[in-house]
This record gives sequence, structure tokens and C-alpha cells, in this order.
Amino acid sequence: MTDLIPELKSPVAEAGTGCVRTGMAVERIDGRAKVTGAAQYAAEHEAPDLAHGVVVGSSIACGRIASLDARAALAAPGVLGVISHLNRPRLRSFDLFYKDMTAPAGSPFRPLYDDQVHSSGQPVALVVAETFEQARYAAGLLDIVYEQKEHQTDLRRHQERAREPSHLKAGYVPPPDEKGHALQAWEAAPVRIDSTFHSGVEHHNPMELFASTVVRSADGHLTIYDKTQSSQNSRWYVSHVFGLGKDKVTVRNAYVGGAFGSGLRPQYQLPLAVMAALQLKRSVRVTLTRQQMFTFGHRPETLQRVRLAARADGTLQSIIHEAVAETSRSEDYVEVVVNWSGQLYACDNIKLAYKLVPLDQFTPLDMRAPGAAHGVHALEIAMDELSYALGMDPLALRLKNYADLTPADGKPYSSKQLRECYQQGAQLFGWARRPQAPRAMRAGRELVGWGMATGMWDALQLFARASAVLHADGRLVVSSAATDIGTGTYTAMAMIAAEALGLPLERVIFQLGDSTLPVAPIEGGSSHVATVGSAVAGVCEKLQKQLLKLAHRLPDSPFAGKRMADVEFVEGCLRLRAQPAASVQTSVQTSVPLTALLAASGMQRMEEKYLMLPQMLKQRKYTRAVHSAVFCEVRVDEELGTVRVTRVVSAVAAGRIINARTAASQVSGGVVWGISQALHEESSMDHRYGRFMNHNFAEYHVAVNADIHDIQVVFVEEDDRIVSRIGAKGVGEIGIVGVAAAVSNAIFHATGRRLRTTPMTPDKVLLGDS
Repeated sequence: MTDLIPELKSPVAEAGTGCVRTGMAVERIDGRAKVTGAAQYAAEHEAPDLAHGVVVGSSIACGRIASLDARAALAAPGVLGVISHLNRPRLRSFDLFYKDMTAPAGSPFRPLYDDQVHSSGQPVALVVAETFEQARYAAGLLDIVYEQKEHQTDLRRHQERAREPSHLKAGYVPPPDEKGHALQAWEAAPVRIDSTFHSGVEHHNPMELFASTVVRSADGHLTIYDKTQSSQNSRWYVSHVFGLGKDKVTVRNAYVGGAFGSGLRPQYQLPLAVMAALQLKRSVRVTLTRQQMFTFGHRPETLQRVRLAARADGTLQSIIHEAVAETSRSEDYVEVVVNWSGQLYACDNIKLAYKLVPLDQFTPLDMRAPGAAHGVHALEIAMDELSYALGMDPLALRLKNYADLTPADGKPYSSKQLRECYQQGAQLFGWARRPQAPRAMRAGRELVGWGMATGMWDALQLFARASAVLHADGRLVVSSAATDIGTGTYTAMAMIAAEALGLPLERVIFQLGDSTLPVAPIEGGSSHVATVGSAVAGVCEKLQKQLLKLAHRLPDSPFAGKRMADVEFVEGCLRLRAQPAASVQTSVQTSVPLTALLAASGMQRMEEKYLMLPQMLKQRKYTRAVHSAVFCEVRVDEELGTVRVTRVVSAVAAGRIINARTAASQVSGGVVWGISQALHEESSMDHRYGRFMNHNFAEYHVAVNADIHDIQVVFVEEDDRIVSRIGAKGVGEIGIVGVAAAVSNAIFHATGRRLRTTPMTPDKVLLGDS
């Protein structure tokens, strides 16, 4: 049974925090550690004789390494070795061993495996030295000669090569079969729109750079501090690639400085650091540069076409949504881009299609709300465009076509409070005061526009284990190999456990971020609270039952014969629930401290474990989703083409909210990124070289404080016991979905100019989409 692991330095709530209930707004229990520097990230763990590695990337996008001369680098001061495909340690050869838990179909990239170059910036060597500075200097001394081949990196130019995904990733749901006769219905309808969309590449760019610190012990055991969204996924990968037993590798990620999907798969610094540690038989750290953060996964460039048709009264007659996205030559990375168009609005004729174009680039990677961030964006701009063609209010059009059952397959929703999102969001925003005509509002020299969009994301639940140890002094240690990438996992899980046993929050320690802890899924897809939270609730319920059994055995026990429904856990005690009665005497409550129960039984600790499995047979009967309504105000300077997003209201239905504070933070953070996606972010590639050129924060623009103004988040009341036993869904992804569309729609309302590409930069505002 897992008890406290001191090395994790798990955070604890401040003394005096007291008892909490889920739904309260509670400060992050890891906040103090982060702002004071006590939290250690992957590149901050020290070890005796720690060596440092610097990655050397390819300068071509396609070809092979003809020669690699490392003599000058090896002669440089402090250099311990240069590792390349010529001298790397033994690696497994089959693709299967390189597939991590989220790998798409195809052949995963194998760092330093051979002389082939598949994408620009691909690692071709690792220089290891006593210090980082020595390794960086020596890396510049390598003499590498390439045989270059013609590369293809331009999606628009090569979209005629688009094909169906040749293989399907586990968990990926392809577009459903056509419903009705979509094209015929579109052609016959009185009101139609036909729009194309382009979304550029985005890179995740979390604050923390990717790093792996491999600490080698005398017996050869490797303790790896890795930037990852799953310690167990990284451990799985290392064990399989290098043929190391599970007991020979431990991966820890107690603190992660943002990830947004970039840590779902092990990145190449991890196997390179392990190679160096095995070859040199010493501890090694490899940290990527900001420029190298642009050489692996990204949100894929996507082309879309959306055709909508309606009757004159606004009733949708046809939805046709087609998408083409890029992938690498070796793997079929897939996203759910178009399926949302078969789930959001009632329609009898729906046709959806999704294709891929393999290019000479690194395999794309899930980024916050993968697929939905592009697919819902296109649908929601098209719906806005249709509303103007009909002369209807954009919100009224959505309400006219509100779906009570999933349009594509007729399934009921496990819960759906989207109508309440529309109502509460519109009221808070003041939508009723919006004039229908574009260019009707102005503030000084700026045009003012109001736009809105719908958001949707899957409500996922996976499987997880949790363990719990209640100590004789009243401390509760709950453990699961979960991850906190800044989402508030530490706090939410501690709150669930504290509420279950009626303990002050400061008496609860939640351990995560260690591959030896009970199994937990990768943190992604907004599934962690519904999954790990349900496991925590389950293991605490088992403790509750054991404590009640102890109470049954007390001399003259007032709990004799009582069942769980008769008791409650409050203020560190087991207590009989108050019974309705005519007199005060018959409503007296009896309680006993949990510490007294353990002491009476002579127990120093009580331990339990729990396996949480989704109710798949029940869940498959429903469409399980999170919904939102986003309302946005922009101000546009037509002379300069600048856009300011001055106000956003996001109304969200996401099941029971566990921590109102961190949940609101998640949604507002998603809104910030949605604004950034709408107006700023794009990785620009020079197709002559097949290389992303703006690989730094000076040229890859993200939203900053001056770009962000008033953001209001409102959670609509919802409780979904089909998605999870605790009634929660997830809020990590939904915050970004629909935001860029709402911005685009607001720009149209302000200017009368429709923009269908992202980012919507000043040149497009001035001149239109290119």
C-alpha cells in the first residue's frame, strides 16, 4: 500500500484552512510552493556529478546524414561524449516498443536510431559535458554533412493528396455515416452559405521548457524527473525502448509548468537523457531550448469547408462539414474536427468528412481542445454567417435549432444545460441590447462589435486506481499517479478526500506525480477530475465503511446497527445524522473522533485501495459532453486594423464544480488562449527550408496582459452522475472552444468584414482574408 513518499514534497494546505465542501472557492494548496520556489520542476533536481546534454538538430527537412565528425567537439573542454546514430546505446528495433500510451497509428519517431532525417530540427546528436555551457559550446563544433531530398511541407499546395486516415487511433471516433441526403438538401434550400476556413499551425509553448533529469543510483536504477503529463507513460516508454524492467525505472513529475497537451507523449529529450545516463553511467540532464520547443508536436494546420442550408424561418436543412489536416509521413495523427457539426444543432441531413495529408514534418500533437478548437470554430462562424443571410439574431438561430437529442445518432445527452448557458450568458453580457446590423456601434474612433458562439467538448472518464492511508494522528494520505499541469489537481483531489471524511484540508495530503503510485490516466482531455476524482471518492468511501465498522465495536456503541445512510463525517468525527423529532432530546447527535476510533482498535493506520472503472455499458447509451456559450465584445480601429477584445462572458455547463476558484481559472485561461488564437498565434514556416522561422517569443506572438480585459465566467448548475460518481465533468478544454469564433463574429458585427482564417491579424482586418 502506498503511503507518504517524502521525495515528492507533496503540498499541504495552510494551517487553519479548516473543513471544506466541494463547490467552494479554495486557494491552490500548491500555490505557496510555486511562488516561493519550493516547487521543483524537471530541470531543477540536482544529483552528484550531474552531467549536461545539449541536443543538436538537423538543418534539413528530409534526407539523410552523410557524415558526422565529432572530433572537434570531443576535444573541447569538459566534453564527456557525443552520442549519435553511430554510437548510441542498444535500442529496441520494433515500432511497438516506441509506442507510448497516446501514440497514433503508424511508426513512432525513434531518436538517433538511424541516419534518416524526417523533419527540420530533428535531433541528430547529443553532446554531453560537465557543464551546460561546455556542452552548448561543443555542440557548435560538430561537422555534419547531409544528403538532402526534396521535402513537402505546404498543406495548401499538396491538399490534392488528401486521403482517409489509413489507421485509426484507439479512442478516436471517425466521422459518422451520412444522415439523410445532405448535398441534395443543401442545393434545394432557399437560404445557403458555403464558406472555407484556414487555421495555421500553433505551438504549445508552456512556460517550462521540456527537460529530463536522469538520476542514476549505484545499482543502476534510474530516477527520472521528466516534464510530462503522465509519469507512468514516460516510465512505460523508457522501459520498452531500452528494455529496462519496471523496477529499474521511476519517473516523477510532481510539478509541471504548463503543458496544454505537449506532454501527452514523451518528447525526445527523455530518451536522449536516458541514452547518455546508460552510456556514461552517471546522472544526466537534458533541457531543450525555446527554439527546440518548435521542433516537435504542434496543433496541425487545417483547411475546412462548411456548407449550411436553412428554410426561411431558420430551420436547418443541411450541414456539410469537410476538413483536411496535416500529419507526418510516419504516423496518422487524427483529431475529431468535424464530428461536432453532427452533435450541436438539430438537422435531418448531415454529411461529415475528414482527411489527412502526410508532410515532411514532425507528427502533430494534441493541443488544448484538439479538433474542437478548429472544427467548432468553423461551424460557429458559418452559423453566424447564416444568421445574417436569414436576417435572424445569431443567438435566436441557435435556439431555433437547439438539439435535445444528438442529431447524428439520436442518443440522449447524459446532461445538457446549454440552453441555460445561452440564457445566463446573454443576460450577463447584455445581448438583448445588440443591434442586428453591422457597423452600428462606435466608441470614439473604434467600431464596436458583439459576437457569440457555442462551445462543446467531450465529457470523458477513463479508469484509475487510488490508495488511502488514515493515520492514528488524523492525517489522511491519498495517492494516485495523477498529474497537475497547473490545473489544480492537488487541490481538487484533496478537497474530495477532505469532504468525504470530514477532515480539515490541512490534514489531507494528496500524492501524485510518481510512476510507482496507483495507476492513473494521462492528464488530458479534461478527464482527470471525473476519473481520478471518482477513484479518490471511492477509496474514501471504503475508509468510511471501515470506520463505521470500528464504531460498531465500541462499548455501548450508539452506532450499533447503523448504516452509512445514518451517519456523516464532519469536523474530523463520525457522527449520527440528526433525525427529525418533536423534541430536542430525541434529536441529539452523537459523534466520535476518527482518531479515537483508530486508538480504540489499536490501529496505527487504516489502509484502503480502490479501482475506478467507468460504467461503460451505461455511458455508451448517452452523448456525454460539456457545453458553453461565449459572448464577446471587440473594438476595431479600421485605420490601423487593430482589434481589442474588451469583454468576454463565458457561461459553462460542466457538471458539478469541485473547486470554483480553480475551475474559473481554467475557463478564464482558456478564454485568454482563445483570444490569442484568434488574434496572435501562428507558427510561420518557410517552405523553402521546411522550417518554422518564428521560433521564439519575440516573433511567435501570444496574448499578453495588455491584450486581456474583462473576462466573466459563470457556471450553470449541472450534476451528471452518468459521467462520474461525483457528478463532475471537466473544464480544462471547454474554455477555449468557441472563443476565436466569437471574436471573428464580433469583428464582422463591428466592420461588416468576414474573417475565416486564424490568426486575424491587422492586415486581414484591413484587406480581408488572403
